[in-house]
Amino acid sequence: MIFVELFIISSGFSQVASSSKLNDPFQNAVILSHYSTTDLAAIQVSDTVKYNTILYYYTQSFLLETIACSNCIAFDASKFDVSTYERFRKKSERYTRVYDKYGFKLTLLSIDELTYKLPIHNQ
Repeated sequence: MIFVELFIISSGFSQVASSSKLNDPFQNAVILSHYSTTDLAAIQVSDTVKYNTILYYYTQSFLLETIACSNCIAFDASKFDVSTYERFRKKSERYTRVYDKYGFKLTLLSIDELTYKLPIHNQ
């Protein structure tokens, strides 16, 4: 399993984001923008595979790396929503793009690499 370290860029300095907060779907702002805590709790009890898929998708199906830049626009990795980039994910190779303006590089794992797949990945 691939683990992702997320970084927050603020005022030109980077710091490691609180991985426990990001990996807890009940505290992860991005996951909570897609699912209510009530829905998550129900999914956690009734469908552990779906619950694990949600957590994996929003926290580990991609890599974010800080890159050196000057005059970057502040980027908060804890608010990064991979679903907005999903259209770029490829079946058998990773998709990588550098966002110089924001000081990060995004790599989407290929569909073949994903430990847990959403229904859209099985088409």
